[in-house]
Amino acid sequence: AHATVIDPLDFLCDDVRCRTYVAGEFIYRDAVHLRRNLRPETISALAELFQFRPFFAR
Repeated sequence: AHATVIDPLDFLCDDVRCRTYVAGEFIYRDAVHLRRNLRPETISALAELFQFRPFFAR
């Protein structure tokens, strides 16, 4: 089986800080986990941010 591993910090952080809000919504459940109950708009924004589109275009 093929698997792709991503590190969310690569997409959420720059050299200075990490995002805590995406699409106006706080995204963390705790210090190291993203919330599971995000709005659909936030999930779409995260998918774009994480560059997931190519994985679903097959």
